[in-house]
Amino acid sequence: MTNKMKLPSILALIVILFLSLSAVSASENIDLVTNATDSAIDDTIAISDSNNDLTSGFDDSNHEITDNDLITDTNDLDDEIASSKESEKIGSSYEEPDTLSAEPIVIDSSNYLQYFDSDGKIKSGALKDGDTIKIKSISDRIFTIDKRLNIISDDGATLSNCLIRLVKGSSGSVLENLKIINTKEKINNYYLSGISIIDSSENTIRNSVINVSVHKCFAIMMSNASYNKIISNTLISGLSSTIPMTASSYNEIRDN
Repeated sequence: MTNKMKLPSILALIVILFLSLSAVSASENIDLVTNATDSAIDDTIAISDSNNDLTSGFDDSNHEITDNDLITDTNDLDDEIASSKESEKIGSSYEEPDTLSAEPIVIDSSNYLQYFDSDGKIKSGALKDGDTIKIKSISDRIFTIDKRLNIISDDGATLSNCLIRLVKGSSGSVLENLKIINTKEKINNYYLSGISIIDSSENTIRNSVINVSVHKCFAIMMSNASYNKIISNTLISGLSSTIPMTASSYNEIRDN
């Protein structure tokens, strides 16, 4: 009877011992799986970081963006906005002048030097803003205009080998009914385009004939010239561009 009682007890102990060993083994397996998973995750993170480092090598690593760069860009943007607003003010501040608003001052070969020096610049006090000058037939002369003038000519009058230069100070000038025929390349170190507009805006050129037949010369040349009107003209430029422009915008060119 005693032996029968001991046998189940021994079997029970064996079962308990087996279950305990199985539990320990399972725990170790779980730890191994967990450790392997953690290791894989760590490796993945390490690879990701490595890829980020590689990607950053192709980014803007060779250019360091500083506060000065940002300030410069901001200032440039502010300057562009201010310039645009100023241009709008200029564009709206002028109305097309009346070419008959003043008694014409007649200029021909006999009195040219009363108003212009030998280089073509207006003599001090000779002309003022708003004056109208009527140019008779004349040849081999430069007219450098730094005042707001109305420039006209009689029907049939011809400016031969002449250049009219609208420079800073001439904004708002009107040139009308002119006939400029140039067959020479240069006089007084100036290439003989018909008309040049440099650092000047809001000018009107209309109802005129400009014929330039030599190389390096243009019917009308424009540099830093905006809001100009070139309307209803006959423009001929045999060997060069007719109206080349640099740094010029918002110009109305039509019916030519």
